[in-house]
Amino acid sequence: MNDLAYHYKSWILDEGGIYGCNLPIIISRLNRMPMGTITYAYPIELLRESFEIPLRTLRPTLQPPR
Repeated sequence: MNDLAYHYKSWILDEGGIYGCNLPIIISRLNRMPMGTITYAYPIELLRESFEIPLRTLRPTLQPPR
């Protein structure tokens, strides 16, 4: 959890702070990072498998970093 909190804090600050960041994009990026607490799986993949969701429905267009 400390690693996840670190990444949220870093990306929020890099994007201009809590009122200046695009939080949905940050969440989307973090969902596409392997997480150690779930045996280095990708959270978005586990969600997709759990609900049997086709892969392409979970791929939003990400804006490039500012």
